Amino acid sequence: DNVGVHAARPEAASNLALHGQERDRVLGVRHLAVLNFNDSYGNAYVSALQRAVQDYAPRMVLKTINIPRTAEAGDIVQAISIARETKFRYFFTTIGDKYEQVLEEAYRQGIAGTGQHQWIFAKNVFEAIKQRTYARDSPLHLALRGSAKLTEIGGMPGMEGYDKFVERW
Repeated sequence: DNVGVHAARPEAASNLALHGQERDRVLGVRHLAVLNFNDSYGNAYVSALQRAVQDYAPRMVLKTINIPRTAEAGDIVQAISIARETKFRYFFTTIGDKYEQVLEEAYRQGIAGTGQHQWIFAKNVFEAIKQRTYARDSPLHLALRGSAKLTEIGGMPGMEGYDKFVERW
């Protein structure tokens, strides 16, 4: 794993912030907990997301929860406990190879699979999830109900670079 060379996709973070701004108007989403590995990819993604929220959705409250890259069960329990204590209903994660442990613990602690919480996954995590099949009504099956994927696009109306590009074409 080339941990040192991962680069975040700031446009994805911007899209989440813009969608968050729209959700704020439509659905009332103003609070988002972000769970990430404490590595170059996770930290860069969080940094890009913080900048995007500052620029495009300044009313959105972000709570970042770093999980050690070499997380053990206790680290995951602690991270989910912190997420639960926020009382937030929306969670975003870039965590890929331990997403099952994260979601199982979120289910155990009552912040996944309730119909009251939504988990949003980075594209890489969502692609891993699609490769698996979960037993009906199992904790992972229930935890994934209503989940969403954040995908990267070149921009959206309201982003200066996107607007300039569209204007020229």
